[in-house]
Amino acid sequence: MRAYHLEEQIAKYIVVNLGTAMVMMFIVHFPEFDIPAFLSSSINILNSGGRYRFAFGMGHVNTAGGNAFHFLMSFAIYREYFIESHRSRLDAVYTYTKFLCLVVIIILLATASRAAITGIVGFWMVYVTEKNYSKITANAKLLMIYLMIMIAVMLIIFVDWERVYELSNRAGNYVAPILTRMTLNNWLFGMGQFGFFDNFYLTTIVSSGLVGAFFMFTAVFYLGFDYLKNISRMTKIQMLVSAMIVASMYRALFETFLANQDTGAFAVWIFALACVVDN
Repeated sequence: MRAYHLEEQIAKYIVVNLGTAMVMMFIVHFPEFDIPAFLSSSINILNSGGRYRFAFGMGHVNTAGGNAFHFLMSFAIYREYFIESHRSRLDAVYTYTKFLCLVVIIILLATASRAAITGIVGFWMVYVTEKNYSKITANAKLLMIYLMIMIAVMLIIFVDWERVYELSNRAGNYVAPILTRMTLNNWLFGMGQFGFFDNFYLTTIVSSGLVGAFFMFTAVFYLGFDYLKNISRMTKIQMLVSAMIVASMYRALFETFLANQDTGAFAVWIFALACVVDN
């Protein structure tokens, strides 16, 4: 039995407060939710067109999807903290968070946010891989690496990435007027606060320059290699947190939330810090 204190309280705080706020918005705006349109367009949920999207009053569908994305990952972490504490499954707060989880899943699907939905799928794929990593033989691991390299090469060669990014509605990031006005000094040291792109990495490069981005991403890559080196010794909570970071880095290709002062960014960085301290 292992007792968690601060980390578990932070997880519970994020899940209960963010989930409650989302469910309240869900209840208030539910009369405006077109259920038949949602059900009939559900087959197009990952397409660029033909989707019915609803934000439940959260400003934008991708904002609502992002909130759901972070809630569901935070819930998975809180659930593991709760289970490892060996407390009664009849705990009122824990039961309440499971109800919140069901409603948030509906919100996520209603937003039809492709980055959030595929990010959640990626989150669980990374976690399942981490969890079973120690059971995989050395030859199987080597085969997996070869297969991943082959798949990556085939994707690079045969996939029309320009078309893919066009369908993602993010192609405008790379033709923004601000990019044409940047001098060599701006590219090296950044322009400071300028606004944002729907891409965390591009936002970082433009605001901090290649020099600032180098120091930031070098630290990320260092932690990534350290994570791979210690993957077989990680606890389930550390696996969930690392899966959250990987999924968030993927979603950051389409949003700039990691640089924002919002609940999602807070959840990612605070869990990452708790995981490092716990390690």
